[in-house]
Amino acid sequence: MKPALLVALIACTGCTKPPGAPSEPKRFTTKDQQIALQFPSNWYENKGEHQFDLQCFSEDDRMMTGVFQFQRIDLAKATTPHDILDEQVADMRSKRKNFQLIEGKKVVRDGERTLTTVVYSGEKDLANNYYRFTLIEFSTNPGIFAVVLQTAIPSEWAKNKVFFDAINRSATLGPSARAGAKG
Repeated sequence: MKPALLVALIACTGCTKPPGAPSEPKRFTTKDQQIALQFPSNWYENKGEHQFDLQCFSEDDRMMTGVFQFQRIDLAKATTPHDILDEQVADMRSKRKNFQLIEGKKVVRDGERTLTTVVYSGEKDLANNYYRFTLIEFSTNPGIFAVVLQTAIPSEWAKNKVFFDAINRSATLGPSARAGAKG
């Protein structure tokens, strides 16, 4: 085989999607389109009524991500995004039994994002779930932030955590939020 043909074959190995390869991820945005997140291709957006600015489920409904979007201008002057994160945790604590810390607060800086995450377990009715809260702050527009609530069952937590990490790290500001940061 000629070297040029061999190089062409190697270079084109990724030209077509192999059978069974995962589809392209889906991108969903909050109601006002100021924050967008990327989800695995088999996730879907809940178009029904709910309390979140965006809510998505895995194909089998065993994982959920809900996004609460906030603007600092709407908060009392002394209120910080971390206060809102703590308030979201307190609200869930009031609605669950045996609410216990699983993973303490962890802060990760990832590009324009700062992610502050904490995980709890809690029981409702006959089920136990893990509740992951993540505060997402944007250095490019500190006036907008989100608190993301992600749920999964404990026995699948280790494998699901990877998906949750990727979803949170994919958060970006929409065009209007980026434009708002300039003016």
